[in-house]
Amino acid sequence: MKNEKLSYKKTLSADAKLIIALLRKQPQTRDALCKVSKISVSTFYRNIPLLKGLGKIKETEGGFALWSYIELEKDIENVLATLDADSITVNRIASMVGVHPSDFEPLIYRIAKKYGMEVRVDKGEKIVARIVEGKVIF
Repeated sequence: MKNEKLSYKKTLSADAKLIIALLRKQPQTRDALCKVSKISVSTFYRNIPLLKGLGKIKETEGGFALWSYIELEKDIENVLATLDADSITVNRIASMVGVHPSDFEPLIYRIAKKYGMEVRVDKGEKIVARIVEGKVIF
């Protein structure tokens, strides 16, 4: 195996499988990652310290995510925390953080809730708006 050429490998390594699974969906629990990556729980625990140590994967309250996801979460939180209006479009947030809206759609719902906001659709466009006295303000 030591002298084996990479071109002869038939499968990806476990760490590569974990990263690919997280590229498809973030965050994911340990069990979901093992299932999607088709690796055992013991293999997961052998590989996670390496990936965490390299800063490639972090554990969040929702499960495991790639470092870029964590940075994106912080960027979105900064936008909402400094928002001086009652609402902002999801497309505007996307342009401010430099990603496509579909790349953070599940994340925006959780972050909006954290800031007392809600995601609504108005005239076909997704908007993050403040909730005041139980009513969404546009």
